[in-house]
Amino acid sequence: MPWPLALLGGSVVFAVLITELWFVALPRRVRRAWEGYAVVGNPEMKRWVAGTGTQVPTSVPAMRRWLQRNPDRPEMRWARAELLMITGELSEARSAAEGIPVSTAQDRFDRHAVLVYLDWVEGGDPDFEALRLDAETVGQPGSAERLVARGEATIAVARDLAASGGDWMARLIELRDEAGPAAGRMLREDTRRAFYPRLLPLGLVVSGLVLLVSGLVGSF
Repeated sequence: MPWPLALLGGSVVFAVLITELWFVALPRRVRRAWEGYAVVGNPEMKRWVAGTGTQVPTSVPAMRRWLQRNPDRPEMRWARAELLMITGELSEARSAAEGIPVSTAQDRFDRHAVLVYLDWVEGGDPDFEALRLDAETVGQPGSAERLVARGEATIAVARDLAASGGDWMARLIELRDEAGPAAGRMLREDTRRAFYPRLLPLGLVVSGLVLLVSGLVGSF
């Protein structure tokens, strides 16, 4: 085998091994809670890509660049409202949220969820129960859309529990149990998408060092 192929193969093995070991190393309760979060995070990320035609920005500078490059449009106000809130532009976030066009139950729930989050960030007294009831109007009973809406209402409560020192994991674990085995698959998909691009370059370095130290480079 030519040494470049051995180097590439070692990099892939390294990335896969570290990623899978990460799952094993996670404490069971933490992993189950994270799987519950993935029930919402995984489909919402795909919805973001489909609805905006862009990747989800994952840092505050990237969010600000996204907001600059994507001017206000009615069909993307739900996305702008979320980013404006995270970047601290709360008044603009509220204007964007209140301006979300509502023609479906999903639209109404999106607006409601952002406004509840804003009320919480601003130190208000958001009505989590009303949000939970609103989630029951999204999609059909047993549908993926209904499950994600329920998940968003659950995360709103878990966020409040985390801030007050409550058992926030329990709510996410309940969501994970409701979703069943699909929750674990979603977390693995999300983790691999995040880990592989970062671990493959590192794997090249590690594999190269192993080949050099072992003297195998010259033998290929």
